[in-house]
Amino acid sequence: MLRYLLLLVLSAPLFYVGYEQAVALFGLDKPLGLREAALSGPRAALGEPGKRDAPQPGVQAALLSVSDDCPPPRADSEADRMVGPAFKEHADHLKDVRRLFIALADPTSPEKDKVVRSTFKGWLAKRAEVFGLQDEIEKLYKAYLKSPTDRGDLDLKLDTYKKERWRSDSFVTKVEGGMSRREMTDLAEASRVLSIALRAKADAPSRTEVLAKADKIIQEREQFLDKFPTFPEATAVRDELAHWKKARGLLDVSAMENERASPSEAKRLLGDYAALLKGSPPTFRALVRTTAQRYCNGYVKPVALDEKVVLSGAEVLREQVKVFWSSTNKSVWLKDSGFDEFTLPTSKKYADVENFTVDGTTHEKPIRPTERSKAARAFNEKLKAIRWTKEGLADLLRACDSTSYKAYLTEPRDRVEAVHQALIEHPELFSGRD
Repeated sequence: MLRYLLLLVLSAPLFYVGYEQAVALFGLDKPLGLREAALSGPRAALGEPGKRDAPQPGVQAALLSVSDDCPPPRADSEADRMVGPAFKEHADHLKDVRRLFIALADPTSPEKDKVVRSTFKGWLAKRAEVFGLQDEIEKLYKAYLKSPTDRGDLDLKLDTYKKERWRSDSFVTKVEGGMSRREMTDLAEASRVLSIALRAKADAPSRTEVLAKADKIIQEREQFLDKFPTFPEATAVRDELAHWKKARGLLDVSAMENERASPSEAKRLLGDYAALLKGSPPTFRALVRTTAQRYCNGYVKPVALDEKVVLSGAEVLREQVKVFWSSTNKSVWLKDSGFDEFTLPTSKKYADVENFTVDGTTHEKPIRPTERSKAARAFNEKLKAIRWTKEGLADLLRACDSTSYKAYLTEPRDRVEAVHQALIEHPELFSGRD
């Protein structure tokens, strides 16, 4: 009998193993003991597959062996008769603990129907009730993700579920995080508005709209990450947040655009655009480059032709020149004819020009450009084929420095030089290579 008394003492750690496993596997809030009728806050980590686990086979075997290996007490032994009932109660309790663990791990196991103690049965019943509520919430949640409408019933059930001690915190996070993610501002529409705004003037209504939208997008994602930092889509949300913070910066930089800016101001602005490329994903870098090139297209713009043309060897004001068409016997202002002194002589209609008139004075063909217009024409033709590279801009600078045109292209040359210097300092701004 001494051997079995020793076994009873040694089985105490096995009971302790069962209790510790309950705490570790099911999140029980430190009950006074699995044999107590009044437990302090039992709780299971529902929805946590990694924690809902049955006792390992070795532990189960040890629990069962406590009673299976115990022979009946000897009739002539007072000690056996005293220890036997206590030992049997302890052994039966360990068996019930085993059934409880298995039933918690697998609600469909037949072991759940073999659980004896009312407390354990209450746990299983309550857990089944909470699982049922969780299933209802799951259905409402999936329907909401497909078609966000009124979430009143979903919120109501979720609030009830959150008060249950047998709830799954990870399930709550999944539902709340999923709804928050679903309700975020649509980025496809926001990107479309952003693209429009970047082509608009700084005070355009579309700018005001997209600034407000960008601020909302940033706030939504910051709040989401504060509340759900480990949510499965947290990485995607962080990427979106970084993108729209950059987009907000791009809007701020582009708002400083000024086609009348001095060369130093334009160069500084292009440097600000280049700074936005650092650490940005390829799609955003492409957006920055497109915006910067659009600015350059407006800053280094075609040069207007001279306000004068040459007729009969003398310069006359363009706006005073009329073209007389012989086929229609009518005169049309040169500025309204669709031609200029370069395009008219090279067109088929030039043969139909009988003469030109200026304030009633008739001038015979040809019509010629002034030296200023020749310089403007040469610059504009080069600009049409511009490549935003060091070589392309250097070629444009050479056209400006031509002896024949240099005196007339001082301002456009300064603008080209500003962009050229910015490109040398920030080659990545127009290279398109990451």
